Amino acid sequence: MKKLTVEEMYRICNKYQFFTHGSNYQYDKLFDVVREDSEDLPKIVTILWICSEQSYKEIYNTLVNELN
Repeated sequence: MKKLTVEEMYRICNKYQFFTHGSNYQYDKLFDVVREDSEDLPKIVTILWICSEQSYKEIYNTLVNELN
């Protein structure tokens, strides 16, 4: 599995329209978590899910597929 970077997270969010309901401040916080704890996918998926229209499962599966 590839390491999740801020650049990769940004690309995935744009590609799948994740985090469309988050503010710039929240986006920065998401990137802080990715920088500090990129291997904690459940934590990252939870943050994405709160600010997205997609289901938790859909976001999780998408991230896993993108990182494999």
